[in-house]
Amino acid sequence: MTSQDERFLRTEIGTLTRFLRELREDEVIERLQLERRLADVRDRLAEIEHLPQAKSLSIVFGGAPVEGMRSMDAGFGAAALKAFVDAVDAVRASLMADEPMEGGRLPRGEERSLRIVDRAGGSSGFELELPPQVPDEESGGDTFALAIATTLSRLKEAWTTAAHGEAVSGEIGEVGGQAADKVWAFVKVLVDHDAVFAAEFEGRQVRLRSFRD
Repeated sequence: MTSQDERFLRTEIGTLTRFLRELREDEVIERLQLERRLADVRDRLAEIEHLPQAKSLSIVFGGAPVEGMRSMDAGFGAAALKAFVDAVDAVRASLMADEPMEGGRLPRGEERSLRIVDRAGGSSGFELELPPQVPDEESGGDTFALAIATTLSRLKEAWTTAAHGEAVSGEIGEVGGQAADKVWAFVKVLVDHDAVFAAEFEGRQVRLRSFRD
C-alpha cells in the first residue's frame, strides 16, 4: 500500500462525512447513498491500513536550472535524479557489504526501487516512494530506508566540504569507496549547474543552499 492510497481514502471519508452533515432531513435517498459509499470506503481503509506502507521521499531543486515552480532544465533534472538514485543504491550496497565497494556494477534488487509518484508539492522536484519491504526481507531492518537516510546525511557533509573549497573526493563520514564516489557525483551535478537541493524523508529534512547564501 502507498501512503497516497491511505491519504486518498481518509480524505474521501472526511468529504463524505461533511456531505452527510450538510444534508437536509428530507433528503433520505441521498443520505442512504452517501452512507453506503462511506461504509464502503471505511471497509477499504480497514483492509489496507494494517498493511506495510510505502515510505515517502520528497526531493526539490532550485537555483540556476529552475524557473520558480514552473519548469526545470530537463538535462539537469534527468542527471540529478539519476545521480541521486545511484548514490542511494551505492550507499545501500555499502551498508550490505562486508567490505567497502571500490568499483564494478552495483547489485540492484528488481523487486524494490524508488518510484516517482508525483511532482513535489507542485514545485520543481519529485515525490518518490520506497515500496514496502517484501515479507521476510532484511529481517534485521530496512536497509533501503537506512541507505536513504544515510545518503541525505552524507550529502550534507559533502556539500559543506565543497562549500569550503575542498576537493570533491574521498570518504564522507563512514562512507567510502564507490558509495562515497556516487555521493560526490551527485554533489558535483549540483555544483556544476549552480543548483540547490532540499529533501524530506521520514521526518528528516536536508537543505543544501547556494554557496553564495
